[in-house]
Amino acid sequence: MQVLNGLGTTELMHIFISNRIGAVKPGSLGLPVPSYKAKVLDDAGRELPSNQIGHLAVKGSSGIRYWRRDDEQAKYVKHGFNYTGDLTYVDEYGFFWFVGRGDDIIKTSGYRVSTQEVEEILVKHPAISEVAVVGKPHPKLGQIVKAFVVLKPGFKPSVELERDIICFVKASMAPYKAPREIEFIHELPKTHTRKIRRKELAVMEKHGACSREG
Repeated sequence: MQVLNGLGTTELMHIFISNRIGAVKPGSLGLPVPSYKAKVLDDAGRELPSNQIGHLAVKGSSGIRYWRRDDEQAKYVKHGFNYTGDLTYVDEYGFFWFVGRGDDIIKTSGYRVSTQEVEEILVKHPAISEVAVVGKPHPKLGQIVKAFVVLKPGFKPSVELERDIICFVKASMAPYKAPREIEFIHELPKTHTRKIRRKELAVMEKHGACSREG
């Protein structure tokens, strides 16, 4: 059985990008389906060339409408295209590739870093039980990559362990994606469905209210 990746939203009432039999690129979202148009745009709304990461914008027979919220309408719908909140890029063959949700992307030194990508490496470290990565505001770099780490039993926070974790990440991905700062905490804030509440971590970071180890 062949599994075909794709992407869709409730607002657009359909899968608007998909691989299809005879046109598959493993790992990609695929190509726009008939009657839908998709673009990758920069922050100013300009269409980007291939292999550059930007905002996914889609146009179809339906879309987002906000009731008495012109500000939200203008934010998510521009020139008939719906901004999905996803960051993607399109390759030279027209296939779209998912990078991450816009809220889960850190902008540091002009680079875009996926929090999920960094977390997937961090959890492979033998000392780490759970981890959440967020962007911490920085006056010169825009943001830096910061990791909140819950250690496994038998491990204790230390400067040496922090350095080891950072080196571990740098050995597996580009150095600019590695955390510049690590904070060891007892537990991560989660919803009742066990999803990590990254926005709460950002607030806790701002006010210095994390339940710190040590």
